[in-house]
Amino acid sequence: MNKQKIFLSICVMIMLLSNTLVIAQQRLKTEANADIVEYTTKEGLPTTNFSNIVQTKDGYIWLAGIEGTYRFDGYDFDEVAR
Repeated sequence: MNKQKIFLSICVMIMLLSNTLVIAQQRLKTEANADIVEYTTKEGLPTTNFSNIVQTKDGYIWLAGIEGTYRFDGYDFDEVAR
């Protein structure tokens, strides 16, 4: 994995696991001036309770938890297993 994908994976994990109140989808700027998008259930995040998050080489982010397994392609969360 290159540094950009690792950075993206870490940022997504931090955002998904944080317990902050987010009123709407927000775009935040990092020190490198890159956009970071926070997803909530309003934007399609199926749940906020995940036990594992990984990114595969093809760019998909996989989220697994007690409610099921989901794949995120950068736009949509698709349930793949329950």
